[in-house]
Formats: sequence, C-alpha cells, structure tokens
Amino acid sequence: MGQSNRLERKRSCRRGAVLRTLGCGAAIAVVLFCATGVPARAVTTSTTAAPTTTTEFAPQGAAKTQVDELTAKAQAVQAQLEELNEQLELKSEEYNKCQDDLDAANAKISELRRTVEDAQRDKAQRQALLAQRLKSVYMSGGRDQLLQILIASNGLEDLYNRVRLVSTLADQDKRLVSDLKDSAAKLDMLIKAADDQKAEALKLRDQLAITAKEIQSKIAVREQTLASLDSRVRDILTQEQQRQAAEQARLQAELQAKLDAALLAAQAHILNGGQIYQGELPQADDKVANQLIQTAAAYLGVPYVWGGSKPSTGMDCSGFVRYVFKQHGVKLPHYSGYMAQMGIPVDLKDIKPGDLIAFGFPVHHVGIYIGDGLYIHTPSQVMISKLSNRHDLAAIRRFPIEMRTGDPLFD
Repeated sequence: MGQSNRLERKRSCRRGAVLRTLGCGAAIAVVLFCATGVPARAVTTSTTAAPTTTTEFAPQGAAKTQVDELTAKAQAVQAQLEELNEQLELKSEEYNKCQDDLDAANAKISELRRTVEDAQRDKAQRQALLAQRLKSVYMSGGRDQLLQILIASNGLEDLYNRVRLVSTLADQDKRLVSDLKDSAAKLDMLIKAADDQKAEALKLRDQLAITAKEIQSKIAVREQTLASLDSRVRDILTQEQQRQAAEQARLQAELQAKLDAALLAAQAHILNGGQIYQGELPQADDKVANQLIQTAAAYLGVPYVWGGSKPSTGMDCSGFVRYVFKQHGVKLPHYSGYMAQMGIPVDLKDIKPGDLIAFGFPVHHVGIYIGDGLYIHTPSQVMISKLSNRHDLAAIRRFPIEMRTGDPLFD
C-alpha cells in the first residue's frame, strides 16, 4: 500500500481517532461544551465510557433516546475497531520481522555467493593444475615415461624414488578429477539453497502485505460508520440545544463569546489527535535519560504509518522506538517482538525513565517510559499516555543509552 494512501486515511479519520482516544462519552461532552459554553463533568478516557452531560444542558425525551442508541452503536463499532487495529498492529510487526529476516537472508546469500566464488576459483585452479599435469605427461612421452625413468635412474634406490614419484603424481591427478566433480555439486547446492531461502522470505512478506491491506479496508469502513454516527449525534445535540435555547434567555452575547472560544478549543483538541496527556514533560534525575525523553518528545504529533521508520514520512510503534534509541547509541531491530527480548529485563517496581516497554501477548506494541506513570508511543500518532490505562504490559527492557550529539533528527 502506498504511503500517500496511508497518510490520507489518517487525515480522513482524525475524528475517529478522537473517539478512540477519549471514548464516545468524551466526544459528546466536547460537543456539549461547544454548544453551551458550560463545562461538562469529568470524563474518563476509557473507550467504553458512557456519554456524560451537565445538569445545565442534557438531551431529554426523544433526543436522549436517540443519543443513547447512537452512542451504543458507536461503542459497538469502536470495539470492532479496537480489535481490527490490534490485528493490523500484529500484522505490521510480523511484516517488520519478515523484513528483518529477509535482510538476514540477503546477508546469508551474499556469504553464500562469496563461497561460490571461492569454489569457482578453486575449480579453475584445479583445472589449470590438471591441464599442466596432463601436458607434463604428454611432453614426457606418455606410455614411454616408465622407460625413460629406468634409463635415467642412477641405481636401484634412485629408480625406486622415481617410480614412487610417478605413482604419487598419478594418484593426485585422480583426486583432482574427483575434487572437480565435488566442487560442481557443491556449487549447485549452494545456489539452490540461496534461491530457496530468499523466495520463501519474499513470499511470506507479500502475503503479509495483502492481509494488512484487507484489514485496513475493514478499518476504513468502520471508521466511516463511526464518523457518520458522530455526525448524527452532533446534529441531534444541536437541535436539542436550539429547543432549550428558548428557555435560557439569559444566555446572550457573553455566552456566545464563550461558545466561540469553546468551539475553537474543541477544534484544536480534535486536530492534535486527542492526546490523553498534554502537560509538561517529566524531568528524569539521570541526564542521559532526560535527553532521551526530549528526543522522543520532539516527534509528538508525527502520524502513525504502517511500516514507517522515520518522522518525515510517518512511523509505526517499533519504527518510532527504534529511531529514538538509535540517536542514543542503541541499535534495535524494526520488530517489537525482538525488542522485547533484548536489553536487561526490569521489574515494574524498578521501572525508570528511558526504559523500553512492550505490550501484548504476543508482543505487538512498544513505547518508551518517561516517568510519572507516563509513556510515549505511536498508536494513531506520536503521543503521551498513562501507563495505568494499559492492562497488557508484557516486558520492560533497559539499554545502555548514550548522550545524543546535535539536535534530534528529522530525516
């Protein structure tokens, strides 16, 4: 799938991302806030949270029934989206693993080709040596060689030595011919092994790409459904607000000003992806860990792109973690499953800023712990979330990070 298509899907589904991050209840509370200028009650960040409204303005009668029904439908669609997103994440990481394995296969093929070249040189050398031996025999007269040895020998001991030399050379010629056959067989085996290994890796990678495209198509359909439900809820709440406006004559120009400010705030919230945490970055005691946190935070807002590995074109979860750690002297593969097995294992009670954290069984998501119970990762874009909201922590790994030289990269 092309990169432009993936970015377009991200842009078209920003509203869906808000629902995924804040839950349907929070999204409705944002609309209510825009409609009245009155803050809604505190809303949880759970994706299954029920709609929350204020006592000053709440849908009533038929409007409330419709909102409740649409919210229930949105939650059902959201549950399907969560499952599909996890499937896509799994396939993305399997694809990354396959790409790493393919790189290893290519390296192995290069090694095999060097071995093939060595065998070919060995074959050429043996052919030249055999040709030289045959020429020597021919020049010496072939069948008359023994007679020449007898005539040229100087006593019995010299004769014995000459005959033994001729016999040894004859045996060597036979072994040379046998080695030539073995070398040819070895070449055939090496070439076939190299071709088979690479063909298998390419076949698996192509199949994973097809599967991921099918999942993305399903996600697009459900995100469109979610956007449609969101629009219907907004229309119902707007109509309900208009009905209640007649009973709230005191809301005049001052209230309208609050409405405009609230609308701008809500729009800004939607545009930044609905990050759960938007406060100050935690400060780590360790200077190197503190700089690593600043490196990771430099990419806040960079969109998630399946298989992406750099901020200029978007990144997936393992691509983001790999890109950050690389700037601090740690080389990691582009596969969360491998990352979760590297470094030094750490217990949750001993977690520190700068530790890599992995989620899922099997592992299919990774992020970087930054302290104060927060971690930075790439679900729909690079954002900061609360670790306490996750219930699938699988591994914590620590690496010997180094100070970054220069500013954070943006290639």
